[in-house]
Amino acid sequence: MFKFRPGTVATAMIVGSIWMSGCGGAKSEQEQPKSASNIDPFGVSSVDLKAGASNDEYEDVDMDDLSVPGNEYGMKKGGGGAAKANCPKGKAGNKCREEAKKSSAPIPESEEIAGQMEGIPWGLQSRGVMKNFEQRINKEYEDALKNANGAVEEYNIRTKLTKEINKLKKSYVEFNGQTTGYEGAVLEGEFTHNNGESMLEWDAGKFVEYMFFFNGRFWKRLRTFRKEALKIPDFETYVGTLDAKFGAGKRIHDSSGALVEVRWQNADTYMTAKDKSSFYGVFCLYFTARVTEDNLEKLRPNSGKSESNDSQVSSMVEAVTGGDIADQHTSVLDSYTGVDMGGKGATIDSSQSVTTKNKSNKKDPAAKPKENESGADIF
Repeated sequence: MFKFRPGTVATAMIVGSIWMSGCGGAKSEQEQPKSASNIDPFGVSSVDLKAGASNDEYEDVDMDDLSVPGNEYGMKKGGGGAAKANCPKGKAGNKCREEAKKSSAPIPESEEIAGQMEGIPWGLQSRGVMKNFEQRINKEYEDALKNANGAVEEYNIRTKLTKEINKLKKSYVEFNGQTTGYEGAVLEGEFTHNNGESMLEWDAGKFVEYMFFFNGRFWKRLRTFRKEALKIPDFETYVGTLDAKFGAGKRIHDSSGALVEVRWQNADTYMTAKDKSSFYGVFCLYFTARVTEDNLEKLRPNSGKSESNDSQVSSMVEAVTGGDIADQHTSVLDSYTGVDMGGKGATIDSSQSVTTKNKSNKKDPAAKPKENESGADIF
């Protein structure tokens, strides 16, 4: 049995036979249409599907070149101050007022936050973040490649690896006033347009993570956890698992007294848990650069609207309701939840949904080896 090695005569023969027989004739990623709202800063079209990510395209990335957005304005003292409490009157607001008193102190410090950054510092340029993720993806496939049973299986594994890297690269989007589909979904309010903001999306298995940038510099990561997959009944229980690891956080309640947000911090990072389970079925865990979050108003001078936005509002509404958005994020809410909620043109894929578990038990030898995706172990 020939051992697969890119560039050999044997490889050419095997790949040719695979293509002719239809066993591995998937079209290359560069043959797929590109989204108008995404750009290709990472050279997706130049990736060799058969060779995988063997070439280091990030040699010129300086991982020590850090520029944290908002650093020029300085950081607030006390970690953002006291929490605002809008408690109901009478007995109904007793619990809320008690919690508000506890949260009047600065946000609690936690040394455990640093470990969640996974070696990606604030202010790193977007290509540096991509380099980190690509190295991680390659590492996750190492064992599968070493244990591949022959050239065909190894080829299939490399194909999956490369497609995953390309999917990550293609998820990069700059928010320049166009309709992306993220504006009305779980990411509503997480970014603005025309202020130099951009984002990467990463499926980590246990959660889906969104990495945010200002002018190409890293400042926020948002992890969305499926409530169903965690098998946790409510937000308070979820927060209890966080308290056990990071210490008791600062509680914030809404006007009805319901717990909606909990916060922690360390020297340079805010960590915030938010409940978005009632509609999206997820719990959100944020990590943000303190100096950036403290100065968001200054970093976002534009309202996010442009003349083109104002003149195209009606056409955008028509596109959303008519399913005519020529964008890979069409009807994001449908694709995100895995449930058809009326968005035309959505791809309903329960295996990729963050609110619907993959019900297939069929094992794929070339599938990405992920960690445990269920249970309360969220780290």
